[in-house]
Amino acid sequence: MWVLLSLVTCLLATSKASLIGRCELAKVLHQAELDGLEGYSLSDWLCLAFVESNFNISKVNENVDGSFDYGIFQINSHYWCNDYKSHSENLCHVDCQDLLNSTFVSYICLSQLCENDCVRIRGDEELHSVFAVFSRFGLLYSVRVFPNAAVARPGFYAVVKFYSARDAHRAQKACDQKQLFQNSPVKVCLGTRHKAVQHQAIALSSSRCQELANHYFGFNGWSKRIIKLQELSDLEGRENEDIVVPLEKQSLKFFCALEVVLPSYECRSPGVGIAEELLDKLEEGPLSFLMKRKTAQKLAIQKALSDAFQKLSIVVLESGKIAVEYRPNEEIPDTRSEELHNLIQVSCFSWEQYSQEEEDYLSDFALE
Repeated sequence: MWVLLSLVTCLLATSKASLIGRCELAKVLHQAELDGLEGYSLSDWLCLAFVESNFNISKVNENVDGSFDYGIFQINSHYWCNDYKSHSENLCHVDCQDLLNSTFVSYICLSQLCENDCVRIRGDEELHSVFAVFSRFGLLYSVRVFPNAAVARPGFYAVVKFYSARDAHRAQKACDQKQLFQNSPVKVCLGTRHKAVQHQAIALSSSRCQELANHYFGFNGWSKRIIKLQELSDLEGRENEDIVVPLEKQSLKFFCALEVVLPSYECRSPGVGIAEELLDKLEEGPLSFLMKRKTAQKLAIQKALSDAFQKLSIVVLESGKIAVEYRPNEEIPDTRSEELHNLIQVSCFSWEQYSQEEEDYLSDFALE
């Protein structure tokens, strides 16, 4: 469920940190007639704003998958607003920067509230029921429940996404026109595509890759080995290992090279990742610098892990047996050649270019 509100006329008295008080926010939400909308009270909205941003209108948070969360309700750029940095579905049809205006809240797009701990969605019970039924057929990528249109209420419909097309076909065949968790039969259809996707496919995040690997290989069936984790920032002038924030340094950048190992399949897949963490000149002290350094290291490892899994294809046969194929990319990662020297040796093969699909279309298990 998502709600798009235009509140251009609501002036907010904000501080230099772009913070808004609870009473001020409650007044704006009340003027927008949000109190009681879809069963949510003002306290629900205030709780959501507190948990997501601590009432900070200008907050921007980067996610490990490359998307960003914007504004007081931390609206995600991959689905709800457009930040012009990566592919976005832009379901709210807004510019992400409009969510950061410290004088006006021009647009507020409240999305996927069922994932927030503060707000109780009436569809939670249905969401759990749908997940319980379809998860028996295979690993689920996502389950989303939506209320029917006003002319068709009461009722709801759900969009269930599997990693495997084989699992999706099995679920559709077993559940269509059956009474799953209610008295009336449920119609289950397979999703279809009506037009080709023009944008480049988005790689699975490292957490999604690990979830997939744990499901098919088991927790002990795979491992990662870090080959190199090195800072790419300028280290000249640093005489010892003590961490001191240089005044001229604007960011921290780390390079990571690792490999994913599948012993049972005698397969290894290398991956590289580079992450950069900007330094705020207003933030002083070694503690802040250490935290940003740790964050940059973590992001570099996560990007390298995701890159390694992109080169693996998991094939599930009808018998249930699993095969793994290593498919190296043709393109060489754009990074410093001296950093990669003697770290990774990759054999280049000519490979037919397949049509790019979006992240959610993962039924062929090619993590590209």
